[in-house]
Amino acid sequence: MAKPAAKDRVTLVTGAASGIGLATVERLLDAGWKVAALDRDESALASVAGKIGTAHKPDHGGYAADKYVSSFVGLAPASAPRLVVAVMIDEPLGQYYGGAVAAPVFAQVMQGALRMLEVAHDAPLEPLAVPGEGEEAKENT
Repeated sequence: MAKPAAKDRVTLVTGAASGIGLATVERLLDAGWKVAALDRDESALASVAGKIGTAHKPDHGGYAADKYVSSFVGLAPASAPRLVVAVMIDEPLGQYYGGAVAAPVFAQVMQGALRMLEVAHDAPLEPLAVPGEGEEAKENT
């Protein structure tokens, strides 16, 4: 597997606690990729629906090569939506992909809002921890 073209990119792997997802995480980590590993507790049927966005900013009739807006808009619980949260980060520093910059903010805000409003969600909101070097991904139950 080739090294990533850009060192700031993060690959999102779902279903990362076991099977093909776990094997994918391990292979990407071995190849030097940065990985965000997510999973859900199937017995609780976790769900959040959302859309990640990354866009170049307009600049003098074109688009700036090094200026971005990162976003994530989502709702929860997905099976019976009660809340919508939109996160937009203007000109993030370092990483600029919506999944790396705006999605973690969405997760924290949504988790806090659901708890404060005592909205029953249809899944645990805790992501699977990204394994460190030499560690294995383990299911979060």
